[in-house]
Amino acid sequence: MKMAYNKFDNYYGFEEFEDFYSIHYSINNNISNSIEAFVLKSEFTPAYELTLKGVDLYEIRSSTFKESSDFKNKSFKKFGTIAEISEQEFKASSKNQIGEALVKNPNIQLQDGNWVYIENGRKEVITQHENISTETGPLANEYVGQSPFLNLEVFKENSDEVVDSFYSFYSIKNAVMFELGTEGYPQILPTKGWVTSVSSNNDVGSNFVISKYFPQTKKQDNLLYVNFTNFKIADNKKAFWTDNDTFYAEVYPLNSASVNGKKQKAAYIKIQLKANLF
Repeated sequence: MKMAYNKFDNYYGFEEFEDFYSIHYSINNNISNSIEAFVLKSEFTPAYELTLKGVDLYEIRSSTFKESSDFKNKSFKKFGTIAEISEQEFKASSKNQIGEALVKNPNIQLQDGNWVYIENGRKEVITQHENISTETGPLANEYVGQSPFLNLEVFKENSDEVVDSFYSFYSIKNAVMFELGTEGYPQILPTKGWVTSVSSNNDVGSNFVISKYFPQTKKQDNLLYVNFTNFKIADNKKAFWTDNDTFYAEVYPLNSASVNGKKQKAAYIKIQLKANLF
């Protein structure tokens, strides 16, 4: 069955049988006007079976290099290489990661629904850097740990209305002050002074960010931002750096999704920055 594409048409149901799939397809986004199509498994790839095969991993929508934005170049090649690797290589490389581990500060405690800093009789309430109320209630923060290199406390900010989280960094030495933040779980490299992260972009693909932070002056230089277009980040906590400016991440193909309890297939990428890029 062939039909003209309409942006309001939509798949809303999917069932798997022995030799074929049953697909429920609404016309003009109207479920009362629907078609059920039966498709041989050999002719259809469900969302959870999608892979990175044939995907151009180098494709980007935009980039920012040392504060200079570029919306014309659509390739990552000017910054380095990117390739899919096996899960085995990903796990083996993780043993050589050089990022800083965040550690819990015993002086950060949860009291009456608030995170507080307690030491030598001093008590400070740590409020979320964006104290916004939503229809489903206020934003919630979750203590992640301290960065010994930055001497900052890291919190994960969550909202029921937003899938993605935001990571906030606070100084508590003199007074509780918000210092910086990342969209994804922070990978911190003390040897380079880098604060980096990867996260799925709400619009297209994924964001890859590298910043250099100066603890003495509390200033931040944005070194590199890249918006990759053809994959989403799976678990940004599993991303890591190894030697030689090499970064690894677990990702999902762009349109993959879990269906009827079947998990989507994860893929793994390796990014190698050009030598002396910064």
